[in-house]
Amino acid sequence: MAFVGKHKTSGWRIIYVLYAPTRIIEQEKYRRTKEKALAFLKEAEKFESFTRQRTYTDEDVRKAVNFKVLTEDEAQEFLKIPVVNYPSLKELLPFYKEYAGKHWNQKTYDSYMATTNMLLNDIGNVAISNTSEFKKMIEDYVKDAGAKKKLSNRTKNTYLDRIRQIIDVAIKANKFPFIENPVTLIDKYPDEAVRIPRVLTYDEAAHLLSESKQRTALFGLFYEATLVYLFCGLRLEELKYLTHKDVLDDRIMIQPKRIAPHETEQELKGGKWNPKRGSTRAIYIEDDIWQGRVIEKIKNIPVKGRFVFSQNAKSINKYAIDSAYNDRFFKKSDLSLHCLRHTFITWRIECGDPLPRVMYLAGHRDIETTMRYTHISEKKIKNIIDLI
Repeated sequence: MAFVGKHKTSGWRIIYVLYAPTRIIEQEKYRRTKEKALAFLKEAEKFESFTRQRTYTDEDVRKAVNFKVLTEDEAQEFLKIPVVNYPSLKELLPFYKEYAGKHWNQKTYDSYMATTNMLLNDIGNVAISNTSEFKKMIEDYVKDAGAKKKLSNRTKNTYLDRIRQIIDVAIKANKFPFIENPVTLIDKYPDEAVRIPRVLTYDEAAHLLSESKQRTALFGLFYEATLVYLFCGLRLEELKYLTHKDVLDDRIMIQPKRIAPHETEQELKGGKWNPKRGSTRAIYIEDDIWQGRVIEKIKNIPVKGRFVFSQNAKSINKYAIDSAYNDRFFKKSDLSLHCLRHTFITWRIECGDPLPRVMYLAGHRDIETTMRYTHISEKKIKNIIDLI
């Protein structure tokens, strides 16, 4: 963006940047009076904008020379513009996939790519040849898709984020003809009301634990799995890949690990499983009773392989976990397996744990996610550890 400012000895200084086909030209010019500087700034800003978007004509170049925004020699670079092959989103996808494979775990990769592929089926072949036209096309597409599919504002913003990311990656890889990402110019849809997580009441938790003792699902470890989900707040895959080495005397470690192909039904990129945020965390509650009643029950699970919940050498199938809870136990209720994690987080807040501590235990990326649970009004009226 062009800039004008007072200079100590030379009057007024104007700084601007021009984007030639093969290089970026940084310019610095001076004018004696403020009026002349502002007049020059106007022309410099105009031509800078043209070069950023590659929309200038030979006539624009000649005008820039006349106003001394360009020298004659510099103008030759702009008059010899090579033919630009404007890409489509589908043509930029390989660069996005390469970036995604390096920065995301498998679950995030699969989730993002599912949305991306759906979008590219609709608009992937449109050439991105003009910033304003492409911006309007994306705005209209998201608006129409939102109306037809009754999408929430959050989902519509997800659409915008996926398209923006594809172009951002291409810009960094110098595979995109514009410096500016058109999607960044689109205003995001306003946030909707905070969604209150569904949390088990004390009675619902008591019923779940009582019933889980009677079930033989998950190789007869349905009760133990329920304890881990409800009292440790693990995500589905964190339990799936929990090893006996992860279960210490006073805590459970959630950490990346190598998984051999014969140990899982999933296809893991590079043979490595990462937690959702990619980092290690420890589920540690400074309470001897919690450690004794929760950790000890997990440590007492018979060793049948590397994983705590396993059938011989293979980790428990994630679809078996999902089916045991969501398709069977919670089939006729508004609860789901993930509600157990919501309940753990809420219980930790109600037990007085500071929010940064709860954020860490939950593996949240930011404190705002954790703060959603402070909206839940029901307070603990009984000792939750007595449920075990």
